[in-house]
Amino acid sequence: MNRPSPVSLSAGVLFVTLFTFAAPLWALDPPVYESSFGQSGNGNGQFTIPFAISVAPNGDVYVADLGNDRIQVFDANGVFKLKFGTSGAGDGQMSTPNGVAVDLSGNVYVADTGNNRIQKFDKDGNFLAKIGTKGNGIGQFSNLHGLAFDNDAGLLYVADTGNHRVQVFRLARVPGQ
Repeated sequence: MNRPSPVSLSAGVLFVTLFTFAAPLWALDPPVYESSFGQSGNGNGQFTIPFAISVAPNGDVYVADLGNDRIQVFDANGVFKLKFGTSGAGDGQMSTPNGVAVDLSGNVYVADTGNNRIQKFDKDGNFLAKIGTKGNGIGQFSNLHGLAFDNDAGLLYVADTGNHRVQVFRLARVPGQ
């Protein structure tokens, strides 16, 4: 693989993206090839730099399509379900999304790198909230990339690359979830 990028693991299947222009998305069950989905382009199920992956509790696969400034959602078999996000800086818009993570409730968090913020969406891609601005203070970001959850503790970890740190946020829990 050329420069492997972010990965996600779900039910023993390792999802890996390749950091090459318009690279395909691969699903590997080490060490045996499992399947792949996607191709180069900007249509549904097509990618221009698939960069990060997260698998939701229901098995849906969320892919940060960096070159198309959007998130695409697939079922566990790689069948396209929906996409959300467009190029820009407004709520629900993205600029080079470099990370994606899904919590136990199905909420989707996107590292909106070009806009130096994290955006929160529901499982259907509806904008809910945003965290952060450009800077080096608490809750500010510079070139953020990866996101990861500790669902047991309710913590969101953010690779704040330009500030050479990892920021950790405690997320509010909804009773019964």
